[in-house]
Amino acid sequence: MNWIREVVLDFAITILIIIAVISQASWLIWFVQIYTILMLVLKIISFFGGLQPAAGKRKTPLAPPWIIHLLYATNVIFLIAFRWWIPGAGWIAIWIISYITFRKNRKGKGKRSGRK
Repeated sequence: MNWIREVVLDFAITILIIIAVISQASWLIWFVQIYTILMLVLKIISFFGGLQPAAGKRKTPLAPPWIIHLLYATNVIFLIAFRWWIPGAGWIAIWIISYITFRKNRKGKGKRSGRK
């Protein structure tokens, strides 16, 4: 259950998104918009290999992938249901890029490096 620490922020963001769309508090609206842009930029940089883990650090997450899919789906559903189209589209893009990056990293993990 060590993976729970990895997804605490994701859970918190999902809860904040739900509160934001229901309450329509202006500061939460700004937070969701800024956080969505920040996440999208970081996911794009990560996809193109700009964010490499430090030497000796673990590359694979401990959390099961379905947790992230569930949280991202919840974000998208709430944003779209409350007609927050642009943040909803941003979270769809974040979700897709995360999935592609995960698949790319998993595929690369099986390849051998070095000479035979």
